[in-house]
Amino acid sequence: MKRSGIISLGFAVLMATFTACNNQEEATSDVDALELEMDAALDVTYENVDQMVEVGFDVVDAQTRTEVSALGDCAQVTHDPDAKTITIDFGDGCTGRLGNSVKGKIEIAYNDRAYVPGAYRIITFVDFYFNDIKVEGTRTITNTSSNDTERQFTVTLVGGKLDFGNGIFATRDAEWVRTWFIGQGKVTLSGSASGININGIDYSVNVNAETPLTFSRECFQLLPVSGVKEIQVGDREASIDFGDGECDRIVEITINGKTIVKRIQPRRG
Repeated sequence: MKRSGIISLGFAVLMATFTACNNQEEATSDVDALELEMDAALDVTYENVDQMVEVGFDVVDAQTRTEVSALGDCAQVTHDPDAKTITIDFGDGCTGRLGNSVKGKIEIAYNDRAYVPGAYRIITFVDFYFNDIKVEGTRTITNTSSNDTERQFTVTLVGGKLDFGNGIFATRDAEWVRTWFIGQGKVTLSGSASGININGIDYSVNVNAETPLTFSRECFQLLPVSGVKEIQVGDREASIDFGDGECDRIVEITINGKTIVKRIQPRRG
């Protein structure tokens, strides 16, 4: 599995975590579980875009229709090697291999191969829709690695917006650090995000670098095995503690001082 896939699945599974506490009145009286799921959904959408970008680069390298089919039958990938740009054009739309509907364009500017320190990819959107949600913003992925045993990427999102139509939208600006520990089957994630949720309320998300979300391939599960994610919605606060590294799917969910312990069965997708 690609490192972007590992992180994407990790974010998707956070939605299962929040859903698991939905029936716990003592834990959800102060923070709406839907607001927490929306935070995860924002990350999932942009992470899925990252994976499309990776496939776009694979198409350029392999120049095969097989790779294009992973994006969808309508996808057209255009590469300008002189300008160092790649455009993925979905036209009026189609359904990709994983069942996601997409239309519009993703434009990518780059300077080098992703694994080269200092390499960047700048991703922008032109009337791009993912599952009928209009996606906006500029997403930049930069290789900030400093040694041969770890590959580190800083991922920023500026002017992010998911528009659901009928005046319903959510915004997001973010800066995350992904670290892939080569040969260890481990990826960590830390950073922060903020914006306005679909209810028009300011929110912020933080994962401290001292307690990053850690994903382990050895555990054969979609949840982080350790780390703490903190969320504030207006004047309400919530945190999810994923434990100390054990593959037990046990999490502690604390909302405004009230804590429950749950064993999570991740929901895929």
